[in-house]
Amino acid sequence: MAARNKLRLNEPKKEPTMASRNFHRVQSLAREAKHVYAKASVASDVATKSKNDSMGVESVVVSGTGVVTVTLDDKYNALLHASVQSVGSATVDNKFVIVSEDVSNTKVIVFQNVEAGVAADIDDCDLLIKLELKNSSVSR
Repeated sequence: MAARNKLRLNEPKKEPTMASRNFHRVQSLAREAKHVYAKASVASDVATKSKNDSMGVESVVVSGTGVVTVTLDDKYNALLHASVQSVGSATVDNKFVIVSEDVSNTKVIVFQNVEAGVAADIDDCDLLIKLELKNSSVSR
């Protein structure tokens, strides 16, 4: 009996898994908070997602007048926070607002680039996207 317990104590600690992925622990008061990051280069209104910097994101598409559509690899229960920043843009007052999100069904978040309160095209630049998602319906 003692030998069996000793073996269990020496086993490596398993990271929590979800959607066939290993996540590293994040300290949060929200249960099952997950962070997903993406990087996409925009040139001539076409976004190219970086494979190495975009784990958990299926695609980033730029369409219309400054509309950025982010599609996730997996479904989540809720969107806790989202932000988009442009790097290397000639325009300094880019502001991305969330137009719509449905992370629990379609896995899509839609952002709109706004300059001085008006929808605006996105200059050639890199987009850094940070998403905080909830993977549990349990409140505490």
